[in-house]
Amino acid sequence: GRRPPSLLLFFAHKTIYPEFLDEALFLSKVFKSILYFLLVMSFKETQQILDVLQQGSVALVPFDVGYALLGSTQDAVDKIFALKQRSKEKPCVTLGTVDIFRELTRSEYSRLVSDFTYPVGLVEHIDHHSPFYASMPSGVHADKRIAIFLNMGGLANSLALAAFISGSFIYGSSANISGAGNRYNLADVEESIRKGVD
Repeated sequence: GRRPPSLLLFFAHKTIYPEFLDEALFLSKVFKSILYFLLVMSFKETQQILDVLQQGSVALVPFDVGYALLGSTQDAVDKIFALKQRSKEKPCVTLGTVDIFRELTRSEYSRLVSDFTYPVGLVEHIDHHSPFYASMPSGVHADKRIAIFLNMGGLANSLALAAFISGSFIYGSSANISGAGNRYNLADVEESIRKGVD
């Protein structure tokens, strides 16, 4: 494709991202920044929720498929298990997109998954060679497998992609005591969970 004017790139390097000397890397960074901004603007709750998660806290969030408990750190994942009274033998899921599924699994089914438009949970072998694997919390994968939920609604998709762009993932589970079933109304979420989130 056509290259942007070198003078423009030079100006941008020196004034916005002086640490990037490679034009391709610079353009990738700019694209990701723009996409992140658009994602945050598309759902006003996105940035507020991300701020909570990035502090290591747990958020109670309404999705199209019911209320969910979300976290992105080890402490948050541990708290989700505690709030749900859930055994760590049943891992949390990863909020996903097709790109996240591809990155974490390198699955031969990635192309097929890209055609899904409905909510779906996928269990696949995790790719131990992914640069993200070593920093993932315990309790989000087991027996070399990971569960990734796709197409959970506009807000869920926005959160998953915005977190991925910033180099992290969002983990979670349904907002209910383990085995009690999904909650579709805030009033139906157990009081201990409502009071226990951040």
